Amino acid sequence: VHGHPGRVPDAYRVRDPPDPSYAGLPVCAKCNVHKPPRAHHCSVCGECILMFDHHCPWINNCVGQHTRKYFSLFIGYVPLAAVCICGTASSRFTLFRNASEGHAGVNFTLMYIIVAIFGAVLLIFSGMHLWMLSNNQTTLEQIAGTRNPFDRGCKDNWLELCGPIVWQWPLPVAP
Repeated sequence: VHGHPGRVPDAYRVRDPPDPSYAGLPVCAKCNVHKPPRAHHCSVCGECILMFDHHCPWINNCVGQHTRKYFSLFIGYVPLAAVCICGTASSRFTLFRNASEGHAGVNFTLMYIIVAIFGAVLLIFSGMHLWMLSNNQTTLEQIAGTRNPFDRGCKDNWLELCGPIVWQWPLPVAP
């Protein structure tokens, strides 16, 4: 997932004299910016990210306001790919059982088991994220367990994440 996840705009920088319109917003001690709601500092990226979910080592980027849809598609398509791999590869088991393939049969069986386990774990992971997206909740907010004031109903949450054009939802295009 390339692209910036959504940095806090320069207008939020702490100024001297202080801007009264940002009064009451917390200030990040590391970035010296006023943090809007849902913005958090990422220690890996070294900046505050709008709607910060988490820093993902698999995509080497933060999941934030501008990358959340792409991350959601990624974690949805990877288990789907694992299911397709296992589904198409399952016919090969009959070949390896009938013919004495030696190491090829063992290697194939191990690969199949690893892909199946990986796909099952990611299927659970994507189900969890789909639930959080339906509730307009980030991973940090889910872990904190606080009341979610950002939930606008399942349909409106998905419209906010993916945009108003429904046929573009499964495509990696900007909302």
